[in-house]
Amino acid sequence: MERLIMARPMTSLLEKEILLATDMIQPGADRWVGALVDCGNFIPAEDGRIVAWRAIDRRGQLFWLVVSRFEAMRYHATAASAHAALTEGDAAFARRRRAKRHWPEIEALTRDLLRFRRRLTVTRDDARDGGLSLLAITCFCERLGLGRRFGIPGWLAAMLMRLEPDIGFALLAAARRQGGDPAPA
Repeated sequence: MERLIMARPMTSLLEKEILLATDMIQPGADRWVGALVDCGNFIPAEDGRIVAWRAIDRRGQLFWLVVSRFEAMRYHATAASAHAALTEGDAAFARRRRAKRHWPEIEALTRDLLRFRRRLTVTRDDARDGGLSLLAITCFCERLGLGRRFGIPGWLAAMLMRLEPDIGFALLAAARRQGGDPAPA
């Protein structure tokens, strides 16, 4: 918590000490990335659609939690600056919005993978290309005991999609990468 507060710009040491006793640091509302969020250290995008909040994960890694104000989307950006995090998060949200238009094809792909009609390998790069953050991917894999693996069979990813629907974005990216994609870009 101290490291998160010390990351605040333009704040005196006395103010930082006072912040330790306040409720400005809140647990992040994320199932996979256990984090603390500094509610007083945020940067909104110029258009106000998204906001980057400074946060820290359980391992002590600082990141920016980019949140869409109008959609239920979050992105964990490890960029050094808030502006780079906003750019990265906005691009990831755009990739997810494009993929959501093909959700029936993603569900059909999932059914085919579960019935072993199709085969593919889903990698962390596919998840990132699908608009998911590397931090979230890593935390998700670690919680499921897949921390050291960089690729999993498509059928396993399809099963995990029932637990975390966002894996559908990675499935779509993997299908596109391996050819025979269910939906063109």
